[in-house]
Amino acid sequence: MKTNKLFARIFGIFCVVFILGVCAHKAHALRPYPNYDVNPDTMRKRIEKGFILTSDKYNLRYWAIPPQGKKNKHITLVFAHSDEGNISWNINTAMALAKDGYNVLMFDYRGFGQSTTFKIQPNLLYYNEFATDLVAAVGFAKTHFQGNKTGIWAFGMGTILTTLSYKETKPDFIVGDSYCLSPEDMAKNLSDAKTRYFVPTATKNYTKEVYGLNVPTLMINGDKDNITPLNPVLSLRKKNKNVMVYRHVGGFQEAFGIMSGVTAGSEYVNTINTFLKHYKIIN
Repeated sequence: MKTNKLFARIFGIFCVVFILGVCAHKAHALRPYPNYDVNPDTMRKRIEKGFILTSDKYNLRYWAIPPQGKKNKHITLVFAHSDEGNISWNINTAMALAKDGYNVLMFDYRGFGQSTTFKIQPNLLYYNEFATDLVAAVGFAKTHFQGNKTGIWAFGMGTILTTLSYKETKPDFIVGDSYCLSPEDMAKNLSDAKTRYFVPTATKNYTKEVYGLNVPTLMINGDKDNITPLNPVLSLRKKNKNVMVYRHVGGFQEAFGIMSGVTAGSEYVNTINTFLKHYKIIN
């Protein structure tokens, strides 16, 4: 018994170190990758794949992951990933939620992975078209997982798209990892002497939208995050009763690795569960 506990603890530490190593890359804008690191067909997991058609006729590759155990929370998380890679980069993160009873819909924006090609300027922080993609994905999720409550689970750039589209997507809740309160500030924070980043259009209404979030929203931000800093998020929490903040001791998009125990991301998953219970979205 002691040997099993020791092994589990060592394995948990290994997972944390591995995930932190993956996450601790230099943040930058728009680096899509066409090739997937893993193939759902060879993972021995129940993963459905297909395409979602957007309102402007782009096809978005999706992977739909049902609950991987006996539990089914009847909650769908639409995963709005950040600015780099593709959905395969986040499969282990998504699987941790699926193992806890969540349905997870992962999709690639246009220009990412196996979605329809789209010309991308890497110095832009995001494209407004990506918000159109998120609208299509949430609409698909609500139809595909009928009877479930549907939330958006967004990382970095994905939180911008969530804020821009939430009045149209009408999610039951939002979970934002490294939540961006100002695209202009995020672009400045990413810029350095060699590279300057831009937002695609004026975002003067963005602050109004993010401060006016009217659905339960969990913002997970780190106290060492210099891309989407913590203090503005804490200030927002004081002004919007719909917002809950979890503060972790790491940087940009490092929460999942840091919030791990015996299993990868265990405290991360528990934090989402606690948030949803607080707002009576789950029992």
